Amino acid sequence: MQARPVAVPNAAGAAVQQRSGYRSLASQEERSLYSMIGDSVLRIATRKSAAGAYPTARIVFPKMLSEARLRVILSAYLNDNPQIFWLENAYSYGYESGYTVLQLYSVLAPDACAAAARRLQDTVAAVVRAMPAGLGEFGREEYLFQYLVSHCTYDNAAVTDSSRWKAFTSYGALVEGLAVCEGYSRAMQMLAGYAGLNCSLVLGNSGGVGHMWNVIEIDGKWYHLDATWCDEAVLIYNYFNVTDSVISLTHSVGQPVSSLTDAQICSGNIPYNLFLPKCDSVEANYFRVRGISATSGDRAVEAALAREMKQKASSVAFYLPGSSNFDSQVQTLVSAPSYKLYRWVEAAAKQSGGNPDPNSLVYVPDKADRGITVHIGYR
Repeated sequence: MQARPVAVPNAAGAAVQQRSGYRSLASQEERSLYSMIGDSVLRIATRKSAAGAYPTARIVFPKMLSEARLRVILSAYLNDNPQIFWLENAYSYGYESGYTVLQLYSVLAPDACAAAARRLQDTVAAVVRAMPAGLGEFGREEYLFQYLVSHCTYDNAAVTDSSRWKAFTSYGALVEGLAVCEGYSRAMQMLAGYAGLNCSLVLGNSGGVGHMWNVIEIDGKWYHLDATWCDEAVLIYNYFNVTDSVISLTHSVGQPVSSLTDAQICSGNIPYNLFLPKCDSVEANYFRVRGISATSGDRAVEAALAREMKQKASSVAFYLPGSSNFDSQVQTLVSAPSYKLYRWVEAAAKQSGGNPDPNSLVYVPDKADRGITVHIGYR
């Protein structure tokens, strides 16, 4: 069956190549197969197989590898390459004369794949070009995060509709603006790479439901970032650069692949991770970096809030530093007799010339990070 080369963007186009999966592999032989997968996915047959998908170039590897190792190597490749969005979840493999033969499949025909890949590359390039010059690593992360959550909506229908496969990809999130957690995470990873940031995927679950999010390196330290869970009806920052201990309050991180048996890897029921950096820093936590300090004095708070309202910011972060009881501090801000938050908004509106709707104020506390996200609607 004829296979046509597909000219698509690849990791070499990014300022930082995401290679944590590659580096996690146990041997140079496994890394060789990783590279062969990278060559195969760019050569797609012009006709569908009997199963209804387009085979990529057949991979013949000069050694017999177990299905568990094939799964791990394929996971490593896909987790490093969010720009490769067209592969089917299904694959086939077998053995011939001591060789392992691996067959992958594309959902898209070569021409359609190339056109879609160009659209994705053009979108990412435009996002990165529009990024303000001179931003530090946190600033770039924040810019990309804000772009993603303002241009993508959670695709509830894709959870049960297998035809909506793009929602699980960077393409769905960045080009079509519809994604589930996997699409959000792969999109954030792709954007981060093109903006010069190390970013990887984390697999796990919450409430027994499978979930994916990111870990990202900011100024030499790693943090958990869950853009999907931040992108609520009201944008919140509760999962923006948090520690292992904080993420574990709401998420269950999948096990290191090294701790699993081959049978567990092949079961498909256990989320596993090839790369899990330690995330124990709070330096780049969103509330600490961008949150308005609630203890800095009324004038300082009102001036900072006025700057946000001048920009028509709809979600404003506050940080409650110190060791005082967090719940009591929040009640002081939002309840009688002080109603501090409402007085701050009223004073900031006068300074900024904004016209907030007092009935629209909604606050979402984050006790673990001592932060509050305040939603402000405008008339």
